[in-house]
Amino acid sequence: MKKWLLNILVFLLFWMQNSKAQDVHFSQYFTLPMLTNPAYAGIHNESKIGLIYRNQYNALPSSYISYGVCYDAYSPKLHGGIGLEVVKDDVGNGILQNQHAAFSYAYQNAITKKIAFSFGMEAICNFNTINVSKIVVYDMLSQQTGDVIQSLQNVENFNSATSKIFMDVNAGGVIFNDNFYAGFGITHLAKPDDAWVGSHIVPMLLNLQAGYLFRPKDVKKRNDTWYFSPNIYYLNQQNMHEINFTALAGLGNAQAGIGYRNASNGDAMIFHLAFLNGIFRIGYSYDFNISTKYFSPRNAHEISIQYIFKRKKRTTGENDWSINETNNKNHRIKCPNFFR
Repeated sequence: MKKWLLNILVFLLFWMQNSKAQDVHFSQYFTLPMLTNPAYAGIHNESKIGLIYRNQYNALPSSYISYGVCYDAYSPKLHGGIGLEVVKDDVGNGILQNQHAAFSYAYQNAITKKIAFSFGMEAICNFNTINVSKIVVYDMLSQQTGDVIQSLQNVENFNSATSKIFMDVNAGGVIFNDNFYAGFGITHLAKPDDAWVGSHIVPMLLNLQAGYLFRPKDVKKRNDTWYFSPNIYYLNQQNMHEINFTALAGLGNAQAGIGYRNASNGDAMIFHLAFLNGIFRIGYSYDFNISTKYFSPRNAHEISIQYIFKRKKRTTGENDWSINETNNKNHRIKCPNFFR
């Protein structure tokens, strides 16, 4: 009896959370940057693949698991970058699964000799499924034994549909050089209807991102250089606000960081550890709940892997940005290490 009631509680908890915040959340959002802003597609001037796994509420029998994979690359012929992204949410051990696949394009050019900009658009296909057989409510149980004696359809006026497909559009922009970036993203421009019963229009979400990279002036001459990078990420969706502060520091191939998240649904400290060697990065982060409004199982573990495929040496005369052809041939402004 206790097991069934706990499953009911867990399902209702996640159902309520999902109805307020439709978007998947990662603490290491820089592993899948196009998830927040399609303008980041190809910003690093290479081809890159990123994988991420997040396990939240892991102390409960029905956790909240998220997966993501993305690939993006810069193309001089397209004057920008393209990206592909697939993300999946698994809520309540398969009760509710939200998946989306997205394609991004970002046009890039220079504003000055030291500052560049990128503007991106993203088309998204969402595919959500619900497993009605795993949902248990009180009226389905025997009052004597606590066993399930009938189906959900017999006790509730529940929509028989088990899958839903809808399209969406995102957009964003960013200005950057090799020391800083500042950008914005707007998601759900198509205002899709994601409701299982009745109607629910997903409200648009606005997010802002910015960061700076502090490092020694002779960074190119040293292999064991240090750096420090403060970053901020803010989002607003209807009445929900969230702000993330992340400070990353590195020495050689090691990276560590600490972050703080303040949201409408709770606060957390975030601890980061990573190993990176220029083309490969593996990272781990732990979200520790510090809010007094919610219980401790809101803690989360997150693992990410990133690999960059280095471009072949450019041929003579190849130029990434036409604005630089006269005075800065074969020169392209780099983005901060935050995206590499």
